[in-house]
Amino acid sequence: MAVTELSIEREYYQTGKKAFKVEKEDGNYQLVVLLSFRNPRHLNRVVDELTEDRPIAFHGWGVSGVGKRVDEEANSKAFWFYKEGRALGSKIPLLEPPEYLVEHVDWASVHPLYRYLSDPNEMKKLWKDVLPFHVIFPYKQGGKTLSNDVITPAFDPAVAPETPVPTMCAFWIEDPALINMMHKIKQEDPGYQVGVSSLNMSGALPPFNTQELINYLQEHKITHYNLVIEDPIAERFDIASSHSQLLIPLQGEDPVWKMKRRGSLSASGFSKLTGLNSREVTGVKVAARRASDTADLDTQLKQMSLAIRRHHKWHAIEDLKAVLHLA
Repeated sequence: MAVTELSIEREYYQTGKKAFKVEKEDGNYQLVVLLSFRNPRHLNRVVDELTEDRPIAFHGWGVSGVGKRVDEEANSKAFWFYKEGRALGSKIPLLEPPEYLVEHVDWASVHPLYRYLSDPNEMKKLWKDVLPFHVIFPYKQGGKTLSNDVITPAFDPAVAPETPVPTMCAFWIEDPALINMMHKIKQEDPGYQVGVSSLNMSGALPPFNTQELINYLQEHKITHYNLVIEDPIAERFDIASSHSQLLIPLQGEDPVWKMKRRGSLSASGFSKLTGLNSREVTGVKVAARRASDTADLDTQLKQMSLAIRRHHKWHAIEDLKAVLHLA
């Protein structure tokens, strides 16, 4: 089906679940339920899994990911058990809505030009074009609002030897499905926080779509997950890349956003969308991707964004018609 038709399988949308089996080491099988990120009828099941501190496997706008709670009340250290090969001391990217994210940031350490982002509405505008990327912010240590498993210390020799303040890596995208999911999680408890990372052996190429993810789980007999979440909209565009990481300029630095890792969004693409001056750091790391290191994925990202927005606008109209008994 063409993306411009804004359609997903209607029967799946209405009736729900699919499932597949993963063989265990003892020869028995685990049944894994396959749900759709675009089906609101599936959302409560996903929210339940996360709020009960269990991991989910999902398609995340171009790459397969693992998601799990990482707040102080969760078993956040278990996160890297699901990210095989990653050192336990590694820090976890935080999936946090902008209205909560602003409370974790040390705004006094941010360049004065960008302190306006402390307004949640301004922070949301960073991701308003429904494109996925990480931003590394200075962390407000005195607030103690995050688990240490999310915070990178100042002058960390492994990943931030020149950064004079503790930082956190925040991931977001103003995707209506994600906004809805996180709203439900925060309704359960505003203190619940979710971490995300690509689902793969650290350093290896991750699965880039749901079928590859299913194959990966079955081939490696990975039975950590009760749920796999597919995305029938985003996956059509075959982005096949992890996401870019940018550093917000700090007090005393040049007011230029630095791209530390080039993923699906380029530095020039970020600048065009946000109006913010950005550039790649010298020797920029290239994220795991199927395309060549120099391939430009901005156009595919924009097409994906447009399809997501159209899809949710169509369903909002259909839902309203149902409420008004016009369908």
